Amino acid sequence: MKKNDHILFLLLCLGILILSSCSPGRKFAKTEQKKTNRSQTEFQTKSADVDTLKRLDESEIVMPASVDISNYEPEYIRKEKKRKAKAKEFKLRQDMVDFGKKYLGVPYKYAGKKPSTGFDCSGLTCYIYQHFGLKLSPASRYQANDGKKIALKKAQPGDLIIFGTGGKVNHVAMVVEVKPDGIYVLHSTNRGVVIDNILESKYWKPRILYARKVIGE
Repeated sequence: MKKNDHILFLLLCLGILILSSCSPGRKFAKTEQKKTNRSQTEFQTKSADVDTLKRLDESEIVMPASVDISNYEPEYIRKEKKRKAKAKEFKLRQDMVDFGKKYLGVPYKYAGKKPSTGFDCSGLTCYIYQHFGLKLSPASRYQANDGKKIALKKAQPGDLIIFGTGGKVNHVAMVVEVKPDGIYVLHSTNRGVVIDNILESKYWKPRILYARKVIGE
């Protein structure tokens, strides 16, 4: 081969090499290769992060305290139940008063426990309470410990008023109404079953000891 031919051959090969390096297909291949490399790098980074989290000591992870919702009750339901309970108690108290008033005028009878024989003070209150399925002790000195002691100003219809002298219990009555001018009670006295305003009575007022709430206790 002549020297000139040899030079031309080298130039041709060089031109082909240059053209192949600048071709679109090669550029695309390089671009795709870069994308692949970048995706692999991101995946490896995420995998490394996950592995790091997995390697955390369990003692370093603070779990939220479990909440027992088995007995959870919405506030509006609790309020509605409370309202119904109060309404039911109010009706019971009024029914007790109305029932007790039926025996106005029944004569006093010591140890009497029913209308046919007459009532003593504790016999009357016990008879009324038992009619409504409420347990009450048979004597005034024991009824003085039934339920819960409350302030006189908080007494409501159906509550008991305990009377005595020298700290000794000797009488009991049931509240029928509370008014601005006093507390009206139903009780059995030597006048029979009557209603008195004990805060205006010169006889009963100084003998008041305290009130007892038995309903709902």
